[in-house]
Amino acid sequence: MNENDLKIIEIRVKNLMLSKQLIIQTLIVVAGGTIGLLFMPNTALRNVFIFIGVLFAVALIKSFQSIDSEVNGYLYGKRR
Repeated sequence: MNENDLKIIEIRVKNLMLSKQLIIQTLIVVAGGTIGLLFMPNTALRNVFIFIGVLFAVALIKSFQSIDSEVNGYLYGKRR
C-alpha cells in the first residue's frame, strides 16, 4: 500500500466512525420515543407507531452492526 491508499483508508474509517455515532444517537431517540408511546392511551394508532418504532430500531441496529464489522475489517485487516 502506498501513502494515498493509507490516506483513503484513514478518511473512510473516520467517516464510518462518524456514521456509527450518528446511528447510535438516532437509535437512542427512536427507542426513547417508542418507549414514550407506551404511556399514551391504548389506541390502534399508538400500536402502529410502536410497530414502526420497533422496525426503525431493528433497521438501525442492523446498520450499526454492518458499519461496525466494516470498521473492524479496516482496523484488523479483514476487509469485507
